[in-house]
Amino acid sequence: MHLLSRAAAGVTLAACALGGTLAPAGAAPHLAQDDRLPAAVTVPTPDYEFELVLHRRPETPDVVVAYVRRTDDVGRGFEDVPDSHGFVQSSSWNARRGTRCLTSGGGAFSFEDSPGHAFTYGLAGRSVRRVVVVLTDGSQAGAETTGVVAGRFRGWMVERPPGTVARVDGYDRHGRLVASEVPDFPDFTDFGQSDGCVPFAFP
Repeated sequence: MHLLSRAAAGVTLAACALGGTLAPAGAAPHLAQDDRLPAAVTVPTPDYEFELVLHRRPETPDVVVAYVRRTDDVGRGFEDVPDSHGFVQSSSWNARRGTRCLTSGGGAFSFEDSPGHAFTYGLAGRSVRRVVVVLTDGSQAGAETTGVVAGRFRGWMVERPPGTVARVDGYDRHGRLVASEVPDFPDFTDFGQSDGCVPFAFP
């Protein structure tokens, strides 16, 4: 897989659910549950549950792709990746490893059957145990990272207040700041990557 740049490799959007665009409403299609990949993180809201799935494709096993979606499949795209339940947004980063690596994606998600919610998610190296998303107005939202679930990385996701993300900070198990990054496109997505991520080698 050739990653053109951190930004270009980054966010893939289905035809729904980012930056105030409306996703299709109505009942979700009935899909078999047996191929549903396990979620690394599930975040409940008063309206629905939102999940993060981390997946390594067989053709590019070194690349971890993050997919987010509702657990009831409302708003899913028509893609049959990472499984038949699809996704509403996916992100991948130019990050091969790094114990202090920290990446982020996300934004404001809108669906016709519920109020809008904002989520930020990403990957974290083994040293990062807690992630705090800081908005430009000073509000914050934090989440613990998972165990190592995808290669060398932990996963994380948090529902945050609406607004623009100023930075994403990562803390180790002692509460020390070990990673920080500023989103590349804060007025569009939460996509970003810290300097602690070891990039893929370009040919």
